[in-house]
Formats: sequence, C-alpha cells, structure tokens
Amino acid sequence: MESPAAETRTRNPARTAMGLRTAALRAFFTAWLGAAALVPLLAIRGDLLAGGHAYRQGDWLINLAGGPVRRGLPGEAVLGMARATGADPVALICALQAALVLGLFALLIRAGRRLTDTGAALFLFAGPGCFVAFWAADPDGALRKETLLFTALALLLTAAQSPRRAGALAGGAAALYALACLWHEAMALWLPAMLAALALLTGQGALTRSAARRAGAVMLAGAAAGLGWALAFPATGTPHAQCAALMQLGARVELCHGSIDWTGSGAPRIAETFAYYLTPANAAHFALAAALALAPLAWLARHLGATRTALTGAAICLLPALPLYAVAVDWGRFLTISLTALACLAAIRLSRPGAETAHPPVPLVAVATSLAAALLLTPAHTIGWASFALDLP
Repeated sequence: MESPAAETRTRNPARTAMGLRTAALRAFFTAWLGAAALVPLLAIRGDLLAGGHAYRQGDWLINLAGGPVRRGLPGEAVLGMARATGADPVALICALQAALVLGLFALLIRAGRRLTDTGAALFLFAGPGCFVAFWAADPDGALRKETLLFTALALLLTAAQSPRRAGALAGGAAALYALACLWHEAMALWLPAMLAALALLTGQGALTRSAARRAGAVMLAGAAAGLGWALAFPATGTPHAQCAALMQLGARVELCHGSIDWTGSGAPRIAETFAYYLTPANAAHFALAAALALAPLAWLARHLGATRTALTGAAICLLPALPLYAVAVDWGRFLTISLTALACLAAIRLSRPGAETAHPPVPLVAVATSLAAALLLTPAHTIGWASFALDLP
C-alpha cells in the first residue's frame, strides 16, 4: 500500500513537477547570488591588503579635516573611531563594507527563495539591470555608498515577507537610508522609491500606518539633512587637509587620489571629465547596455500583466535621478541604483498575499536568456558598457 505522500505525488504529477522546478530554481538562485557575493568580498580583501582603493574606500573616508565639506560628516566619525581605538580607518571601512555585503546578499537570497516564483527573483536580482551583475562586470563601480541604500531596500523587502517584524525592519531600513543620504547627498533622489516601498507595505497589510509614518519621517529627515549639508558646504578645496588627516592614521597617499581629490574640484574639471567620457562611441555603448538592462524588467512586467504598474514604478525610480546625469559621468551607477530600486519594489509587490496565483511562472528559457545577458553586457559605472564574460573595447 502506497504512503499518503506517494499517493499524492501519483495523483498530482503536475504539482510534483512544479515542486521540483521550484526546488531546483531556489538552489540555483542561492548558488548564483552566493557566487556573485564573492566578487565584492574578494575586492574588499584585495583593497584591505593594498591599503585601500581611491574610490571604493576613499569615497567613504571624505572627512572634515579641512573644514566642512559635503559627504564629510560620516567619514569624520570613522576617523574619530580610528583615533579612539587605534584601528586603521581603511580596515574599519572594509569591515563595514563586508558586513553590508554579507547582510545584503543574505537578505536577497532569503527573499528570492521565499517568492513563490523563484524564476521572477532571478529575473529581478540576477539580470543585467541589478547591482549584482553590475558589480561583477565593473568592480570599480562597486561598494560605493549606495550599498547602504541597497541594504535598506532589502530590509523593506524582508519586511514584506515578515509582517511580525516589519516595524523593526522598516525602522532599520530608515536608519540606513538616512545614513546613506548623509554619506552621499545624491541618495536623497531615491526618497520617492523608499516611500513607495513603505506605501506598498502598508497597502499589503505587512506594515502598520504608524510604523510607516515613523520610518518615512526618518527617511525624509535623512534626505533633507544630506541635501542641506551638501548645499551648504559644496566642494571647498580641502583634499590635502583630508589626506593629511588620513596619513596621520597610517593611510597611503594613493588613497586620496580619487573621491577625496574630487571634493576640491569645480566646474572646469567636471566639464573636462565629460569631454573625455561622453564620446559618440561611449554614448552608443551605454545606450545599448541600458536597453539590455531594461529589457528583462519590461518583459517581466508584460508577462505579469502589470505594465501600467511597472511604468509607475519606473517613473518613481528613474525620473528623480535624471539631474545626476548632467553633473557626473557615473551614468551606469545611477541607472543601476534606479533599476535595483525598481526590482525591489517589484519583489515587494510579488510578496503580497495571493500573488502566487495571480500570474504564470516565468519560463525557464526567459530566465536563462536574462542570466546570459547579465554575463555578457551591463552598463559600465561611467558612460559606456562593461562585461563579466567578454573583453569589450
């Protein structure tokens, strides 16, 4: 006589096949993102051994040694901690980055495995538009301060799947987002995306309105503080003093030849940089990579029958950041931040009660196509394209 489980499998072969498909996709999703996490973790290890990277760690160590300067408050706090403990400031930043990377990827893996359709999770977080592929293809654009924003979004996604802890998770996300804005004022431009995530959580019943209001107030205060400080103290020509403060703590002078040096730059250097990067070839390469990054998300929206909702989300995530493209050449970073925010909003929406029966699963051939695209081409962190698998010009 067959056991009840065996009898159920015999009577429901389609359900058994779907269960096997889901288990295989969840294992693959875990392995793919786990392997992808090694890229930034190995970069952090290499940077620590080399004494720091001028952008990946230098960007976090802008400080107030030469007077008030935009993005300098949190870096000054890191220097204060280094003085108090005798620790290497580069090591402190590397430790923070490693903790954020481990937490971020763990949250995304958990969230993707808990979605009913893991194929959709692969589309959202392993496709060519998300930071996962971008960091692997162009490590020079990885581990910047938007890592705080990504982790905040991942916490809100976790809140959608864990209503009992949603209040605490939303509070943690708000605190991280406020810190991100203080560390880089441009993160304030993704405030609409963060507030949209809170609105989705309350609309789906995962978060109380009072908790959403508290989290939203912290986010708004952080964005206002970051923008206000940056407007009050723009580039002030203090890189040498900042560098001297770091060297007193044992840092290499090469650490200063990146983001810290840029704090003393004005319009002439920005114009020179645009002239160097904004060539017809680079613009064409970026346009192609951007189209490929957007294509899987557009296809998924159509597959889910949510084109109008996706267009609203795209407007929320993409349009507020458009001014950045006129003042800096990090176009790939800006686009990836917007598309990662859009992916998190979509995943929150797919986590709502009843979503598992609202759409058919994503076909495996579509998943494979998206993964192949992520390996072959993504936007570069500046104007252009990048690839993990190809040696592009």
